[in-house]
Amino acid sequence: MRLYLKSFFLLLLAILFLGQVYGQEKRKIDILSSRKGVKKNIDGVPIFYLSGNVKIKHNENILVCDSAEVDDEKNDFKAFGNVNVITKDSVNIYADRLFYFGETKKSHFYDNVKLIDSTSTLTTEYLVYDRNTESAIFNNWGTIVDDSTTLVSKNGEYFKETKEFLFVDSVEVSSPKYTISTDTLWYNRETEFIRFRGPTTMTGKNKYVFALKGWMDTKNDITSLKTQAYIRDEEQIIQGDTVYYDKKRGYGYAFDGAHFEDLKNDMNLSGKIFEYIKDKGYAYATDSALAILKEKKDSLYLHSDTIKILLDSADKAEYMHAYDNARFYKKDLQGICGKLIYSMKDSVISMFNLPVLWSEENQLSSDSSRIYMSNKKADSLILYNSAFITSKDSTEYNQIKGRNVKGYFKDNELKRINVNGNSETIYFIRDDETKELTGLKKAVASKMTLYLTDKKISSIVYKETPKVVIHPIEEVSQADKQLEGFKWWEEYRPLSREDVFRDIKISPAMMKPDIPPKEETDIPGKKSPPQKEKGKKKMSREELKKSLESEISKK
Repeated sequence: MRLYLKSFFLLLLAILFLGQVYGQEKRKIDILSSRKGVKKNIDGVPIFYLSGNVKIKHNENILVCDSAEVDDEKNDFKAFGNVNVITKDSVNIYADRLFYFGETKKSHFYDNVKLIDSTSTLTTEYLVYDRNTESAIFNNWGTIVDDSTTLVSKNGEYFKETKEFLFVDSVEVSSPKYTISTDTLWYNRETEFIRFRGPTTMTGKNKYVFALKGWMDTKNDITSLKTQAYIRDEEQIIQGDTVYYDKKRGYGYAFDGAHFEDLKNDMNLSGKIFEYIKDKGYAYATDSALAILKEKKDSLYLHSDTIKILLDSADKAEYMHAYDNARFYKKDLQGICGKLIYSMKDSVISMFNLPVLWSEENQLSSDSSRIYMSNKKADSLILYNSAFITSKDSTEYNQIKGRNVKGYFKDNELKRINVNGNSETIYFIRDDETKELTGLKKAVASKMTLYLTDKKISSIVYKETPKVVIHPIEEVSQADKQLEGFKWWEEYRPLSREDVFRDIKISPAMMKPDIPPKEETDIPGKKSPPQKEKGKKKMSREELKKSLESEISKK
């Protein structure tokens, strides 16, 4: 942008010659030629009337016109017809009329005004140079054109003291690379600094910029946009109340409603603060950070304290890290964890530090987990170490425990689950008609596969002969209803995309297993558990487990 603006803005500097030609104290004007010259006294004031190929020299500048009037006493000058001023710097100014008034020290060019230098042309109907303020003004539309760029504005002004140009009202700049539309634009020829105010857009090939005010340091490639700032290129969008970008340093930030969108990966990232650091290869959002992984029917909404995007050498998003207290919501899948990593390269979501997932009625937890995506839908998941699957059966909890678990999705719905290594299950049995609890089924096996129908576990297939025992419900203690490590996390589950912002801190204390309540002996229809014999030693959980295994093996 700097090269384009510089060429036609420098053109206006030629207007300053007016201060030398007509703005000095009384200087001798050399009449080089004129077909006819007449001196008349008008109200006692001598006026020189020149006509026919008038040519005048003043301070090495040449004026050519059809006719002219010179008032030596007032230092006024008027030129008419085919006015052409040739400056010592080879700048040509054309107009139908030129008036200079010594008292006000202003020069006025009228009608078909054209200012031409070696590269650019300014055209307007009215141009004024004010020597008092050392400013040049046009207020009846002006157009500046060079070989490849055009600027159009209703009003324009140049201030010598600040070396700044001001264009106001319907400003349009167009070039092969971009188009700028704004209400007000300033340009400093010395610093090559641009400021703009009012609704401003810059459009180019695969690029669009909008803001209500801002500035551009074209010499150092720095841009600052304020109020409804919005930048879009072929693959990314960034917006906020304030957006700042230093291209040379590879540094940028946005705050107050900061929003970043990766169009290639259909990902949105927002927060109160967004920062981009090219040298470190990342960008991040913090303070109410939210990432959205877009999918037509069921987008994923992810919130955490900080969300960081790792970039490759081409500045493309490669990984996304969410930490601390990550929480996400999809209609058919929700989750929480201390830290989450999403790989855009292979569409894998990895969860660490107390990860818990919910798929419809099923709760899945483990030491760590991975979700594999395909076409923006969940394809499969793996739970690593201490895997636990729990679903609530009205008042009770069906539980599956194993070393590792792999689940498979179809159309975003969990359909099959493989449990590998030390598999244990607790499954409550209900009467088909009354739906009352009748028993508790416990099973131990090396491997098993669960099938889900209508989002519920419909059958379990054991890969090897399991050890199974079924207890009548009246003989089941509260402790027998839970596998070791059981924890029901429902209160932490995100229930909507807005609910991911609910203030819940994920900590190791949350991993403390649920403690079974004391036995209730006054429930109608329920038998009291057998009384302990005095002096009989209480069995440990490990001893109870061995006793259960022994009982199962006998059966």
